[in-house]
Amino acid sequence: DSKTKELIAIGCSLVAKCEGCARGHIKKALELGATKEEISDAIVVAVGIGAAACVDMTYTAATHLDIHHFE
Repeated sequence: DSKTKELIAIGCSLVAKCEGCARGHIKKALELGATKEEISDAIVVAVGIGAAACVDMTYTAATHLDIHHFE
């Protein structure tokens, strides 16, 4: 449904680091009846994805430098 799509868009906007997108999708999600808790959950998922991407890239960089942080 539209509310779920906006919640997904919030997470995508945060991971993409698009401030204007995030603001717009938060506003639209609220208009569609999303609760602050639902928006918070979308934010938490985005933080997890962003953190995982950072760890993944760190591992890639460490591998190229023959540094073994995660072993």
